Amino acid sequence: MHIERIEPPYSLGGDRPPAVAAVGTFDGLHRGHQAVLRRAVERAEERGAEPALVTFHPHPRTVLGQDLVATYLTPLEEKVRQLERLGMRRLYLVRFTPELAAMTPEEFRRKILDPLRIVHFVVGEDFRFGRGAVGRPADLAPEAPDRVEVVPAISEDGEKIGSRRIRAALAAGDIRTVRRLLGRPYALAGTVVRGDGRGRTIGFPTANLALSAPYALPRYGVYGVSVELEGRRRPAVMNVGVRPTVGKDAVPNVEVHLLDFDGDLYGRTIRLELLFFIRPEQKFADLEALKAQIARDVAFAKSEFVWYTSTDSPPPAGR
Repeated sequence: MHIERIEPPYSLGGDRPPAVAAVGTFDGLHRGHQAVLRRAVERAEERGAEPALVTFHPHPRTVLGQDLVATYLTPLEEKVRQLERLGMRRLYLVRFTPELAAMTPEEFRRKILDPLRIVHFVVGEDFRFGRGAVGRPADLAPEAPDRVEVVPAISEDGEKIGSRRIRAALAAGDIRTVRRLLGRPYALAGTVVRGDGRGRTIGFPTANLALSAPYALPRYGVYGVSVELEGRRRPAVMNVGVRPTVGKDAVPNVEVHLLDFDGDLYGRTIRLELLFFIRPEQKFADLEALKAQIARDVAFAKSEFVWYTSTDSPPPAGR
């Protein structure tokens, strides 16, 4: 995928191929986003153009003061991975700044969109842009309304699928709902770093993960996950939280125990997918009580993994 970063002062030069573009933040790349992007790919094929996404970084809500700390359902690396899977060919990554936020729809169109040679726009029905979010889809190409296509939102259980709904489910540890709304398992990625070694001393060695980006984290607790390693997926148990039994970390810690694995992972980058919730984080009386609970967690995880034809396939309905 070709990635072009668009930075202030937003003076775009150079030549680009004609593109059919989706425009928006697209954090999560959930099923609603996927419908927009697949339509863009279809229209690009019809027009002999390249399918593209025009998106923004950092998240506009952070720049606008609506969120103090930006976390992402799909940081850039994961976003690129999913965009490629959907058939997108170009990514225009626009630096979101107060200057950009102050642009009128006409200024945004003239300075950002026009140089990108977009022959057709595909957006969601709630798409807004420009200062004060006053720009509507029709304002993307006011002189040629047939160049703008609006894809209806997708709803489930009477509620629109959206990033806020996914974040709420993630915060509740409702991993099955997260997966259903995303259309795939939620993923985290990072580098394995050295921890305090306590897991090995109690018989459950863990890979401590330094996340590669500010991911939105699930509810603190224990999860069944699959880990991409050496070209295959391995079942594992993940703990995310502040580890109250051993002293309470200042920041959340992500650690993974791979089932039936005894290799050295230090320094390696791994990606894991969350499959099911096991239990919330707890404080135990001592390490022996913690060890006994981890053994129960592992046994439960193994029984759950039996229901997966492979570790990234969903269990039967009702599980």
